[in-house]
Formats: sequence, C-alpha cells, structure tokens
Amino acid sequence: MNFGKKLWAQIQFARERRLFQLMFNTIIVLVVIVAFLLQPNLGDFWEKSVGTISSIATFFIAISLWFNDLSRDWKDSLEKRLFVYFNFINVAGEVQSAMKCMGAYLSGEADIRAWSQQIGRQMNEQKNLDFNPIPIQREGEPAWDEAEQCFFKPFLVTILLDSDEEGLPTLHDKIRAKISANQMLVWSRQNGMNDEWVELPIPPTIAPPASAN
Repeated sequence: MNFGKKLWAQIQFARERRLFQLMFNTIIVLVVIVAFLLQPNLGDFWEKSVGTISSIATFFIAISLWFNDLSRDWKDSLEKRLFVYFNFINVAGEVQSAMKCMGAYLSGEADIRAWSQQIGRQMNEQKNLDFNPIPIQREGEPAWDEAEQCFFKPFLVTILLDSDEEGLPTLHDKIRAKISANQMLVWSRQNGMNDEWVELPIPPTIAPPASAN
C-alpha cells in the first residue's frame, strides 16, 4: 500500500547521499565495457557472447547490491519508535492486554528493554512492574505515519505481566479496576502519551447448559 511512498523516500535519501552519481558512473563504465566486447574484431561469437552475458550479469548484480545497501542505509536513517504491549494471563488462562504504548521515541536499539520497563513503570503510576524477565522483542518493517507524513522504523516488545490469584496483573489498583471492567490503558503519540482507556471486545461467555426435556 505504501510501496510508492517508500520508493520515493528511498530515492530522496539516495539523492541526499549523492548515491545517484555513483550509480550513474557505474552504468557508464558497464555500457563502455559491453560496447567494447560487441566489436566484431574481438574474436569469435562464443567469446563475445560470454563476455556480454558476464558484463550484463555483473551490471544487474551491482544494481541489486546497490539497492540493498541503499535500502539498509535508508532504514537505519529512519526515526526509531517503540511499541510496547503489556499482557497477562487472565483467570480463564487466556492472554489479555492490560496496557500498551504506541510509538514512543527510541534513541537506540540498546535501550529497548530498559526503556520498555521504564514506560511500563510510568503507566503504572510510577510503581515497578512484576513480569516475566524474558520479554519478546522484534524489529518491524518501515511503516508510514499518516498524521506526521513520514516513515519510521518500529520496534515491538511484548512483556508478560505476573498475574495474581484473581487472574489480574499485579498493577496499580486503578488499572486493575479498569481491567476488571474490560478496559485497556493506551498511550500513543496521537494522545500525547496520556492516559486513554479503550474498551476491549466483550469476552465470550459460556452458554448455559440446555435444559433437559
């Protein structure tokens, strides 16, 4: 869906880094080599064909490597944003969301775990979290921010909070009450990283047994 925007952003990045000049010079050199190999006085047809194929293959390999390098450099240049999901195992034994933070600024990949925990502490009324010590984290593909009209590089972290005997996460009482009412706390760039309570879908209920006739 964002392929055109993504390609245009990479082209703009390439122009800023003066990579088009390098690409143009490479093409000129390859064209000269191919034209030289196609001259009739260079030998028999087989030798010329092998040389031509080799030059064309080299050209496409060079272009492929150039675009791969360009894509990697472009991704590394994007603003990094952190998405943290705080889940827990409810009384039914299912994974349920308690809190999530969407699009927090991230200075570097080395800060992901510590920053995720700090965000959780802030969302939990400045109280430490009890959670599984091994969070799940991954790097997402560049995404388009429609509101800010820019690409960014997302990093996603899932933290599993400890649950008590009531099947609720060990969070601040205010948050636990909202979770009991089937709501989730959300922070996002759009709401200025302030509290926003989102109603979760109504959980499925167990149908009463059919009466015996």
